Amino acid sequence: MTGDYDRAVEDYTKALEIDPNNQYIPYNIAIVYSIKNDALNACRWLRKAIKNGYDDITWLNNDKYFDNIRGTNCLQAIMDSH
Repeated sequence: MTGDYDRAVEDYTKALEIDPNNQYIPYNIAIVYSIKNDALNACRWLRKAIKNGYDDITWLNNDKYFDNIRGTNCLQAIMDSH
């Protein structure tokens, strides 16, 4: 994944305004923040995705885009709670 991450967040946020209950949009925003090494925002958006119905914790546990924040307390707390 390469490109303008800030623009990606803007575009995803606009999409979420159209479909506020979508579970995959906040998941993708979390990926962008993870790539940017912003674990707190990545976890905030993951929690939103889960609140919206995202439940594939096995996928999340193996998603390479979260490898760089996998050791953080916030991601571990999300994983432990599911």
